[in-house]
Amino acid sequence: MGGATALAIAVGVLAAQTTASTAGASQQATSADTVPTAPQALFDYLQAGRYKSFTHESAAHSSSGEHLVTVIAYFNPILHNSMTAGNTAHPRGAAAIIEMLDEDDALTGWAVSVRTHAASLDGKGWFWYEVLSTGDGESPTAANWGVSSCLGCHTSGRDFVLSDYPLR
Repeated sequence: MGGATALAIAVGVLAAQTTASTAGASQQATSADTVPTAPQALFDYLQAGRYKSFTHESAAHSSSGEHLVTVIAYFNPILHNSMTAGNTAHPRGAAAIIEMLDEDDALTGWAVSVRTHAASLDGKGWFWYEVLSTGDGESPTAANWGVSSCLGCHTSGRDFVLSDYPLR
């Protein structure tokens, strides 16, 4: 086999690997396990209940944080696997979704944290989101990285995850 043929084969293999890698990343980005961090996309995701298949608590309970409501925590598979393994730091893509409920257990909003960076960066490597409505996502109370009102409580959690584990 000549040098030009070997080079053409190598380029073809590299292109195929790149295409497969890009396709896999694309599939991962649209996977229900991947929690979006663009505020409107996240609100739409929450409204559609795309997180409902995640591992979650069996019953509502009073929040141990400052949400001052009854809550149910959901962990995506990335966070669930990390917590099960006893990791002190969670991988990028780990996400927790907290349903906030009123006294009649009706859904009133969500609090979300998503690890978006390889390092926690004192909480700035996490995207924090809270919305106190199920019908209007235009005015979340939090939608950014390193939100100080979120970090105040979550700093004491395992890599900023405050929920008890295993989930009750």
